[in-house]
Amino acid sequence: MIPQLLQYNDIGAFLNFIYFPLMSSNSEGSVNAYFYNRNNLIRSIDTNLINTSYKYDEANRLKQIVDDKGNILQEYEYNYKNN
Repeated sequence: MIPQLLQYNDIGAFLNFIYFPLMSSNSEGSVNAYFYNRNNLIRSIDTNLINTSYKYDEANRLKQIVDDKGNILQEYEYNYKNN
């Protein structure tokens, strides 16, 4: 079993499982950590300890990538044509 944390909202209601990070390193020794919930990458931390958060819409599609200061780095919009 993968170790995990439980995530709650401000009023104490359960939101999600957060699994302990997967770690990666390169040949220069840089290490990054990646945090996932059951479905998606939710946060990454790079070698410089910069946190990046990943936000998803109700359909579980990537909506925003946000830096540790709350700045939106990338934003995605999905448009579907109804036939």
